Amino acid sequence: MKVLRRSAEELVIVDKGWLLRMFGALFAGIGLLVLMVPQRPGVMGYLMGGLSLLFGATFILLPRVTTITFDRRAGTAELQRVGVFLPEERRTVELAAITKVEVEGNTDSEGDRTFKVSMEVAGEDPMRFTTYSSSDKVEKQDVADAVRDWLAQKNA
Repeated sequence: MKVLRRSAEELVIVDKGWLLRMFGALFAGIGLLVLMVPQRPGVMGYLMGGLSLLFGATFILLPRVTTITFDRRAGTAELQRVGVFLPEERRTVELAAITKVEVEGNTDSEGDRTFKVSMEVAGEDPMRFTTYSSSDKVEKQDVADAVRDWLAQKNA
């Protein structure tokens, strides 16, 4: 997740899910290697190679590109998620309805922390910038700070 474009009139944030895609490419590559070895890998080898290839391809194709566009001229913030096989998702809120932008933290059963950026909207459910959490708090904090700074400029 990163700030793609920033001006006085517009702030665009994008998340392409590159980490999930890299993870998928690793599994797909392992699957291809197993299936292409010169020796016959046997039934179990073909099964494991095929499953690894399928698992990897899923992680390459399923993540959606998320774009959040804050537009001062329109007075809106629009979240758009587009994927290869998943339906497009859009949500638009008024800039004036945004009450808070924060980094949410979650702790799993092993004590590991993950984070995501969330925006509170008056009278509506929170708008979460991603559908997943990650351990990179600095990246999430940078995005939340950029949004807060940009929103504060409208009042300046």
